[in-house]
Amino acid sequence: MTSPLTLWTGFVVLFAYSLRFTEGKPPTDILYRWTTVESTLIQFAVIGLIVYGIAGLGRRRQLLALRRPTSWRRAFGIAMAIGVMMLVLSYALGPLLNPGREQGVTPDTWRPDHAAAYVANGLVICVVAPFVEELSPSGSRTASSRPFRSSPRSAPASPTCAAASTASTPG
Repeated sequence: MTSPLTLWTGFVVLFAYSLRFTEGKPPTDILYRWTTVESTLIQFAVIGLIVYGIAGLGRRRQLLALRRPTSWRRAFGIAMAIGVMMLVLSYALGPLLNPGREQGVTPDTWRPDHAAAYVANGLVICVVAPFVEELSPSGSRTASSRPFRSSPRSAPASPTCAAASTASTPG
């Protein structure tokens, strides 16, 4: 019998990392293309469906952490604190790490005739990608480690799921 963790690890190796290593450097105008929006949405839909399937039947909302917070005020406060810390880290580490060159997808020039595709790509990268990336570790980690929760075999589940969702980002 194949475990959900084995299936997920196979998916990571065959899909996410193989694409990353075989495609090479992305084109400089990748964020100005509608095909990037389409392919990235399809990619994240596939990953989301796989995570949904791994979570199994029954308590998916619980396993995927898709529930209301106990306190909206506290959740908002935590979200704001995380946002502020992200800004502080971005400003502190930006000059050292050159984030615009990390994935090689930052355009060199502005092309207003492709602004709609650029904005659509930005929405996919800033809204869809983080949602699926956060859904992946929380749901698949919980579901895949359920059969052997107290076993040492559950240790690889979290980093494997996190790596899969991170490796699958565009570029």
